[in-house]
Amino acid sequence: MKKDGFSTNDVCEFFNISKSTLFRWEKEARIGPIKRSAGERVYLNADLSKIIQLKLAALYEKAARLDNAEEIHEIDYKKSLYKIFCGNKIGLDELREYNYKKKEFPPDDIKLLLKFTIDRYNPNEPYFVQVIDLVSKMCRAATP
Repeated sequence: MKKDGFSTNDVCEFFNISKSTLFRWEKEARIGPIKRSAGERVYLNADLSKIIQLKLAALYEKAARLDNAEEIHEIDYKKSLYKIFCGNKIGLDELREYNYKKKEFPPDDIKLLLKFTIDRYNPNEPYFVQVIDLVSKMCRAATP
């Protein structure tokens, strides 16, 4: 494994949240305390898990307000993607299943998954190979 943690920018990009939201959650003690390295915040897997819970709660609340089944399906997809960000291998299986159902993957998600994997893992690690294999299938599914 290359990295033990992620920067503020990485976390905001992975979860599509603003820095102000992330810092507000920290200030409200909904996440944290956040480890610091050379004065910079470093978010660990435990922090990512809490961020996922907060992000998913907000998404489910929005979907319930809209009473939209498609939105709930999208949240389940995002949950699988977020699991991968936390190193949870079940997320890979869930996204493979999603791929087998011939669903399209948003190009931005493919890009994020690639960035995350390259930043986090060494190419000789089995998890790296598994994620890259999935990304390859995602790209083929997205190509007409």
